[in-house]
Amino acid sequence: MATIWQKIEVILKEELRAYDANGRNRGGLGSFNYGLPNEWRYEGQVAELISSKSSRDVLYSKNADLLLKLYSSLGSTGERGSFKEFLYKQLIIDSPYVKITYIIVFVLYRIDELVPGVSFAKRLIGDSVNAFDNVCGMLALIIKYEYSFLSEKDYNDIEYLLGNIKEYDFWIRDRLNNAKYKILEISLSDINPEINTDRNKIINLWEVKFGKSVVPNLIKEIEELFREGDFNEVKYAICVDRVRALLIDVLKKIAVEHSKEKKDDKIVDSAKDREVLNYLKEIGFLNENEGRLADSIYKLTSEEGAHKTITLKEYARITKNIAYEFILLVLDKFSKK
Repeated sequence: MATIWQKIEVILKEELRAYDANGRNRGGLGSFNYGLPNEWRYEGQVAELISSKSSRDVLYSKNADLLLKLYSSLGSTGERGSFKEFLYKQLIIDSPYVKITYIIVFVLYRIDELVPGVSFAKRLIGDSVNAFDNVCGMLALIIKYEYSFLSEKDYNDIEYLLGNIKEYDFWIRDRLNNAKYKILEISLSDINPEINTDRNKIINLWEVKFGKSVVPNLIKEIEELFREGDFNEVKYAICVDRVRALLIDVLKKIAVEHSKEKKDDKIVDSAKDREVLNYLKEIGFLNENEGRLADSIYKLTSEEGAHKTITLKEYARITKNIAYEFILLVLDKFSKK
């Protein structure tokens, strides 16, 4: 049976064939659907160094995908360590696979080893087969298309590792700063002074009426999820799900308090979501329009959060902001009764 290293070599040899057919002299990176990045622009224009949307659906290589599938098939820590060890051993000038360092760095990146990979690759500086340049070309593509999947520490470490090296191009330093700028811009895009003021009012009203319990913690979780640098769509789906939980927790607490006051024993802490919504409409706490709005918010957060893996940022922002305003309305009404 072939060893892990032998299986990796089968794939790397195929990548060598792809590189020789579509190599650097043609601006290509072997089996990858994107070649070395060039940012042409007219005089007076600013280059778009990163894409408008960060996604792992853009860069693709059949051979890289096969290597990643091989890695994921390995069951033990030792086997995965052996896989990584072989890849690191190719980041030297004497490796038969030195020309295709770009695919090695890409695979290391996808298994959370990008910074060590770049560190190892620095030994190739000054090579005569464009190995280090190919590493930098792939690094530029990763930053361009997948910038949100790198942490702030990754950016700082890469900047430190590259230092003042002159042998690479592809505007990597500019891309790194551009990516950090984009992440900062997106993290602040939801900053709405009015919404944030109302969010704080919700926390204050809740703590005055019910003390420091689950609702302030849920709001904190929602805000952290929404502003984290890794702003992928799965995180937004979780955020919307937390908004749904926030809405129901507030309405359920109000319904339980009303039920206790009326001594009708209709609503307890274990009541189902739909029972809570129907009860608040039945007793008149929510008027007809408010009841419809509560139903709509609940339906939207259920369909775009709890029951869906991926939710777009627009849905996350809309549901969060509408829910905050509605929750403030009902809490204010409850506090004045």
